[in-house]
Amino acid sequence: MASIKRPTQNKWMSGFVYMSADQTANLSAPNHLEFDSASGDFVVSTGAGQANGLITLPGGHKYRINCVYIVKATTGNFTTLNVEFYDTTNAASLVASQAIKAANQSTNHTTTFSVQQFAFAEFYVTDTIQLEVQITGGGTNIDYVSADFTAVIIQEIPK
Repeated sequence: MASIKRPTQNKWMSGFVYMSADQTANLSAPNHLEFDSASGDFVVSTGAGQANGLITLPGGHKYRINCVYIVKATTGNFTTLNVEFYDTTNAASLVASQAIKAANQSTNHTTTFSVQQFAFAEFYVTDTIQLEVQITGGGTNIDYVSADFTAVIIQEIPK
């Protein structure tokens, strides 16, 4: 695993993680989105399948995290994908203590098209954690999560 970059004086950590290819498997709960590339001050685990997508967040900081993802389906009657930010280090959902929103949750669609969804959270991390964007439900008849415009944007914010 790559080392974590520490903030320098007067610099807040920031960065984003993204997919280099569409995710076509592991699209049901409790799997997670398989981000495999990073830019900025954060690292993401890489490997195959579910080994991808664990984001390392250094402790002692407050973060604002936004996730935008696009699901695509070629058949009608699909449901959008519901996700949450999940702390795998402490086996805890961050949704219980923080507001998270996913657009079009559990909406049934009868035509074939793409649906862009959004999730957001702000939280303080005491100790370094591994974070994933965990699938909690939905995802019926989805063909893939598109690598185009699917990313997690992470910003350190004042405590």
